[in-house]
Order: sequence, then C-alpha cells, then structure tokens
Amino acid sequence: MRKTFLNCLVVAAWLTGGAFETIRAATAVPVPPGFSQPLVAAFNNNYRGPVEENIPLALADPRNTDKYVFALIERATGRLDIAFFDILDIPAVEAIIRAHRRGVAVRVLTDTDTLRDKDDPTKPRQATRRLQRAGVPLRDDRRGAFMHHKFIIADGGAVWLGSMNLTPTSMYEHNNNGLIIRSRRVAANFQAEFDRLFEEGQFSGPREPVPFPKTPIGGAMVRTLFSPQGGIRNALLEEISQAQESIRILAFVFTEPTLAEAILERHRAGVKVEAVFDDCLIDSRSQYYTFRTAGIRARRDGNQALMHHKVIIIDEETVITGSYNFTAAAELYNNEGIVIVYSERIGAEYTEEFQRLMDATYKNRNLPVYHHPACRRGMRE
Repeated sequence: MRKTFLNCLVVAAWLTGGAFETIRAATAVPVPPGFSQPLVAAFNNNYRGPVEENIPLALADPRNTDKYVFALIERATGRLDIAFFDILDIPAVEAIIRAHRRGVAVRVLTDTDTLRDKDDPTKPRQATRRLQRAGVPLRDDRRGAFMHHKFIIADGGAVWLGSMNLTPTSMYEHNNNGLIIRSRRVAANFQAEFDRLFEEGQFSGPREPVPFPKTPIGGAMVRTLFSPQGGIRNALLEEISQAQESIRILAFVFTEPTLAEAILERHRAGVKVEAVFDDCLIDSRSQYYTFRTAGIRARRDGNQALMHHKVIIIDEETVITGSYNFTAAAELYNNEGIVIVYSERIGAEYTEEFQRLMDATYKNRNLPVYHHPACRRGMRE
C-alpha cells in the first residue's frame, strides 16, 4: 500500500510540475547491479503503454538506465567529460555540479538547439543556467547540424554511451539503452572525439582515425566509430551483410535507403528480419513501409512515449548501439557515436529487450496522443 501511494505521489508531482525533483534529489544513489563489470548493459523499464504507468516503474527499477549514469557521475574522482544532445534533468545537473565542487575536472558539451527554454526560447534553460553559474565549463556546437552524442567519460577508464538524453522524459518515459564499458582504450577513443569537439571546435570536416578501432573487453570485442566521416554506414553495411540467421532492429527513426536495401537483401536470402519502429517518427520516408511491403515483421511500438533505441542485433551476438539514428543526417552531418559489440552475453540481453518491446506492440493498444517535439504528426495511427 505504501509503495502504491508513493508511486501515485511521484506521478502526480511529475504531471503537475510539483515536488518531483525534490523527491528524486532526496534519493541516495546506490551501486546498480553489475556496475563494476567490464561491460554492462541497461534498459529503461518502459514496457507498459501509458506514460503514467511507466514513470514509477522506471524510477523504482535499480536496473533502469539512469541509475548507471548517476552512479558513474557520483563516483568519478578525477575527470568527467560529458556530451549530451539534450540536458534538461535538474537532478542530473546537480549531480554534475556536485562532482565539480568536490574537485572533479568536469566539462560539458551539448547542442546549441537545446540551450534555450522549450516554452520560452528567449530564455536560457534552467539546467544551462545552473551549470554556468556553478562554473562548469560548457560548450555548444553553434551550427545547424546536431551535436547528437550521448556519452560520459569517467576518470579516463570508463565510458557510458547509449540512446538516452539527460532529460526526465528520456530517462523515465522513453525506451532507451545504455552501456558502461570499462576500458582505457575505448575511453581514449571517446576522449579523442570529445577533445576534437570541445577543445578544437571541429564539429565537421576531416577526422583522424579512431586510436583503437577494436578492443577486447572481458571476453567480448568492441568496435568504436563516429560520424560524420567516420565510416559508420559502411561498418553497418559490412555487419548486415554477414548476418546468417537473424537481424532485429529497434529504430527511433529509419529513413536511410542503403541500409534498408542491405537488410532486404539478407531477408531475401532467408535471414529472419524483425523490427520495431517508434510510431511518432513513421512518415512517408520511413523504411517501415518498405519492410512491411517486403513481408518483414515490422511493428509500431507499444509505448505512448518514444521508442528511442537505435539498435541492430545480428545473429543474437553482434549488437550495434549508440546515438546514431538510421538517417542520412546521422551519417553526413551530425556528431554521432556507436559501438559494435561482439558478445553472446550482450547479444542475448539486447535480444531480450527486443522481445519485450515486440511483445509490447501487441499488448499495448489504443494509446493516448503523446505531445512531444519529436512527434512529427503529434498523433498515433
């Protein structure tokens, strides 16, 4: 009864804009399961349809993606370099400021388009103001394309990356994933990318090769790539072409025809292809219709909010994940990062996430409209 009451209180505070941040700020940050492993995956607990049902589950789940982000920030001792397209969550901002005040060298990189208040673009965001007033170095890209990264480098030895932004909706309403990778070589890859953007302001143009393209980690192999001009699309085509049994896709948005044709070729060769698309981002350019026409099981997601993953799972042992949507803009213009993880264990975990979301497409029906800037139509069909 008490848990039910607290869940109702949290949801009411969230929906009314009340004491929600105070409730969260008062909660200690425990060590989430598997946090110290060399390679650990996490997923948002957003498998029910309505937003108001998902929020308390995500908040309470010790394995929800946000718990790993907070733990990494709170336990940093020397340096934190943080790159997120969208930063809006006040408890996350306060955690960054606490790290700064305890002597951690913190730098934050974000996208220009997300610096202003959503309701009143003439004003800076509260999150932005708090970071700047605390003296945290902050830089934005100041250009039309997106600085779309979502990653954290902690103490030169651990990287968190995934699809989740530092916003309450992304953390507790949307389907998202994240990986913590404990490897100095992978951290060096992301550090080179961060320094290129933050220190040199090189958001486009030629880039140096990734220092450590492939790195063995705890029985797995991790490949790191960035865009633009880092060869992500070619790497995805290479991986797709090697699929022998299955390709499973979780796509916030998928409009890129070259990738779609490569997937269709494997489908015609007898490889089992399945996909879950975010409903809000299905428009006339979406490859959702291409896949459906070809007889592929492609489904609209069953979350009232966003299905924000950017994931491809090949033969249940190769996982492609990160910030990279399957679009031309992600390849040619935006700052994006992905890892390709070769691991049966990680492959199984992402395959389970895919199945949870595929099941939700059948269980969750007739959902209310989700009002969010990412929804192009502002309606569900």
